[in-house]
Amino acid sequence: MVIVVFGKSYVSLPRDVLDGMTGALMLNILSLRQLKRLLLKNLYLIRLIKLAKMKAITVCPLRDIILDPSCKDLELDSGAIVFPLDDGKLYKEHFNLEFIEQIGLITVEMFLKWPYFVKCYPVDNSESLAKETLRIRSKLNNLLDCLWFIKDNAANIGGIYTHEEDKKLYYKVSDTAGKSNSKGEFHQLESFGINDIDKAVEINAKISEIEQKLSSDVPPLNTGQRVHDSPYHFVDHSKTNRIERALSFLVMARHNSFLPAKISTYVNVLECLFTTDTNEITHKVSERVAFYLGGGQDNKKSNYMLSKEIYGIRSKFSHGQQLKNGKNEYLKIVSSNADELLRKVLNKVILEDSEKFLSSKLDDFLNDLIFT
Repeated sequence: MVIVVFGKSYVSLPRDVLDGMTGALMLNILSLRQLKRLLLKNLYLIRLIKLAKMKAITVCPLRDIILDPSCKDLELDSGAIVFPLDDGKLYKEHFNLEFIEQIGLITVEMFLKWPYFVKCYPVDNSESLAKETLRIRSKLNNLLDCLWFIKDNAANIGGIYTHEEDKKLYYKVSDTAGKSNSKGEFHQLESFGINDIDKAVEINAKISEIEQKLSSDVPPLNTGQRVHDSPYHFVDHSKTNRIERALSFLVMARHNSFLPAKISTYVNVLECLFTTDTNEITHKVSERVAFYLGGGQDNKKSNYMLSKEIYGIRSKFSHGQQLKNGKNEYLKIVSSNADELLRKVLNKVILEDSEKFLSSKLDDFLNDLIFT
């Protein structure tokens, strides 16, 4: 059955009747009686109007990132990455005056400066509109997070904005403090091309395979103009695996621009991956990192000493002691080196050895590296 809507009335029509219809439209149907009369006379020139879905547009600026021309109009999640126009104007297909008034001129400036993601799609109701806004935000955050596996950066989404023009619905998910680069700096531009995006998508897919589908006791969704998303707060953290926990600490480190705290959280990433007991953790983790990454003797020694160095900073900072060398320039160098160390470790773990790191025999695997 298909619903035919006319005015404030409606009627259900059998599929075989619809299949026999030859025609296009009948405008100005005023009553159910008139419709029945037309059907009885086999006059099937009726305009079929399905119960309409809302049509939404979601836009999201990608801040502090340079995308080379190969990324222009790149399709992603049934949407596209759009570059700003050269003449300082907005695409009228994506923005109207009322939407601009809702998000504000300061926000609009981001769409004039940075590339942005846009998606047009149908939704059934306000709740599904809010949920889709959150899903898109999560998808874009995951993509930008995975660019870290390629090189250090401070790319962020600049909030996400959805509007449905007919019903005048507007949703906004605010951007957080944002992710800093390894030196604790924001607005540090790095350039990425189409191959980098493809690699990030590949890594994200691999992480999705590793992540468990844990249920989350999230409170009911607030479908007001501001919607929030924090399902990770409500999962049972006793059931997460060591790679999930390592990635969680990585996100925390990247959101922290205070270098002693950032470096301390980098250590947590390594501990998630390389601890199997509570004995001689500093030495054991540093040694395992060195042998896991391998290379020549000098390379192993360098990685071992770097791991010990960041452990020393973490120990003093976490216990409220004065850092012997707390100068910002020194901490920037250590943090940048630690960030690169983690990048090598996590790329290898996720792309090559995830099964080993999730195995109950991880201790044997790591010990064997030392005696190989």
